[in-house]
Amino acid sequence: MRVVGGYCDEEAICKHCASRKGEKTCCEYIPGECLPTDFMGTRGKLDTKKMTDALKSGRYQIDWWEGSPPGFSGMFYGPYIRPSIKGTEGRLANPARGGSSPCTFLSTNGCELPFKDRPFICRAVEAKEDECELHAGSGHSKRVAARSWAMYHDELIAVEEEVEEWNISAK
Repeated sequence: MRVVGGYCDEEAICKHCASRKGEKTCCEYIPGECLPTDFMGTRGKLDTKKMTDALKSGRYQIDWWEGSPPGFSGMFYGPYIRPSIKGTEGRLANPARGGSSPCTFLSTNGCELPFKDRPFICRAVEAKEDECELHAGSGHSKRVAARSWAMYHDELIAVEEEVEEWNISAK
């Protein structure tokens, strides 16, 4: 097993586990969520240009979670960035529904992205022979991603609006 930065980078284990269980690999099921740390620039500041470039590439989309998290009264709407769903590249906003939402970066040889460029959630999974272990703390979910982006909500919405304007002017 090859380990990068303390985490497994062995797609063969993912494929083995999925085929043994008769299931899909995580990235066949749904793209992994990006956290704000995936878009940090120098001095630990959020790099909105990096976010804009990712969304303009068409290979990243804005997804969201809606719900009522513990300790929060009322509904919460939390957008976040993740890789596009294969076949929907170029759509800016697209809610992923697990089960038939493969990641745009999934190829027949595994992930197209170098390990260091994968979304945080994808880097945080340690593939094991029997089951995967997620080292991201609270688990792999849209809610976790949405909550991690909450303090950057205004920046994310501003980037979304900029990319929408760019899409309109490009047509």
